[in-house]
Amino acid sequence: MAATPLHRHAKVVRMVVSTYQAASGAGTAVMEEPMQQTHEYAFNLFSHNAAIFSNGYNDEEMKLVKETRKFWNDMDVKVTATCIRVPVMHAHAENVNLQIEKPLDEVSNKDDVAVVRIRQDLSQDGNLG
Repeated sequence: MAATPLHRHAKVVRMVVSTYQAASGAGTAVMEEPMQQTHEYAFNLFSHNAAIFSNGYNDEEMKLVKETRKFWNDMDVKVTATCIRVPVMHAHAENVNLQIEKPLDEVSNKDDVAVVRIRQDLSQDGNLG
C-alpha cells in the first residue's frame, strides 16, 4: 500500500520486501496455539505457515510477488519477498527496499499509510561511509 503511490510517482524497477506477520494473520484457531504453547512460539521466528514451492519460496511470498505485478499492471517489476511469522498476536510490519527510476521529491503527509522513514540505499552507490 505504501509503495503504490511511490510507483505511480517514480516507477519502481525493483522491490525487496520482508514481512513480519502476527499470528492473527493466520486466523483465530492459530492464535490459540501460541497461547497454549507459549514456550514453542514465543521465542521463535519461522517461515510463513504456507506451502513451500520447489523454488524455495513459500506461498505467501509468491502471492506478494504476483499480486504486486497484477495490482501495478507491471509484469516487468522485479520483486522478491521473505514472509516470516513472528511471536506477536496482532500487527504486521514490513521492510521494503525500492529501486526507482528517478529521485523522489517530497511526498510526505499525502497518504494514509504510516511510513517510518525513506532513505537512500547506500549499497547501491558504494558509499557506505
